[in-house]
Amino acid sequence: MKNEINSHFGFKKDFFTEVPLSGENLERFVNQTEPLKKLALSLQMKRNCGIIGGFGSGKSSFLRKLEQILISKGIFAKYFQVNLPIDDYNRTRLVFLRSTLRNILVLILQNKSLRDSFTDEELISEINRLEFSITIENQEKNIKKLTGEIAGGIKHNLLSMLIPVELKASLKGETGKEQSETGKISIPIHNENTLLDSIFLLADKFTEPVIMLIDEFDKIGRKDLSSPQWDKQLLQVLELTREIMNTEKLLFTFSLQEELYGKLQDARQGKGDSSLLGLINDYEKLNDFNADYALQVVEKAIECSGYPNDISTLFAPDIIEAIHRDCNGKVRLFVHEMIELIQQAYLDGKKQIDKDVFIKCLRKKWDNLSTEKFGEHVKSLF
Repeated sequence: MKNEINSHFGFKKDFFTEVPLSGENLERFVNQTEPLKKLALSLQMKRNCGIIGGFGSGKSSFLRKLEQILISKGIFAKYFQVNLPIDDYNRTRLVFLRSTLRNILVLILQNKSLRDSFTDEELISEINRLEFSITIENQEKNIKKLTGEIAGGIKHNLLSMLIPVELKASLKGETGKEQSETGKISIPIHNENTLLDSIFLLADKFTEPVIMLIDEFDKIGRKDLSSPQWDKQLLQVLELTREIMNTEKLLFTFSLQEELYGKLQDARQGKGDSSLLGLINDYEKLNDFNADYALQVVEKAIECSGYPNDISTLFAPDIIEAIHRDCNGKVRLFVHEMIELIQQAYLDGKKQIDKDVFIKCLRKKWDNLSTEKFGEHVKSLF
């Protein structure tokens, strides 16, 4: 169906995508030029940073674009999403440290110039300990008992799949062969302190700062969005990184809650807790998704999709502004609605998003409104 839609409109590539921008799709990134420049410079000055915005505002795409910019400047940077257990705060710190260590190891394994600072044994030891700890925890959760056994040696572990063949071979003492037997292994399981120790030991060998771009960090404490404890929980995890940050060998950029902006501004103005600025040295708030921003997003989508005509051919007058108003300034909702409109126009046999197509999609979205209320809503959009 997707190819039929592209053929119908003349798109060479998908007009929009709902997943966070990455890879070649980062060419679709628009409007956040100044925040990107500012944070890239701050990181080069060894400052820890935050990118602030509401849910669905584009923080994930921003961090991926920032990673691309840093790498283009020859800086080691790693974007990753940290899947924090928001319903079990007691494990939040452990999971955060474990995710950080895992992605440091991934970055080392993927960059020969970093890898050359370590012996094979050092890397394999860290990988095995980390993955064994994860395996044991999973066993405890799934079968409620500790077996002390792990199957398949290193080749069945996700992180270990990144180990270059020659490194595996040197450890095994034979070219390209791995053991596959289930065996007993005695490896100490990681806790918070040992995870910190491992992070310090790895970072100490970096000759230049390595930058970790951590997404989904704004989910901390947000199981109940009205919880008064979210900021306290967030700051406690940030405190955990203070020692790591002080080494200046690892720098962090976090995605942060929109509500934190006021606290940071108060701290900067001397009206709040200034210690917060010791954790987040610099920060940027994503630009508001206004009508001009929405138009830029559509124009870039037209360019990247290879659409052969101009914007007025694809959209009837005032439609883009109406879509923007209906989405209440949310980028994610805007993109979602754009995709639905393209699908509806295709089903209606049209090659333009006109008012009839828009209203048909609106009626599905606002099916809880009475006819009178729906009419008032449509009128408010134009």
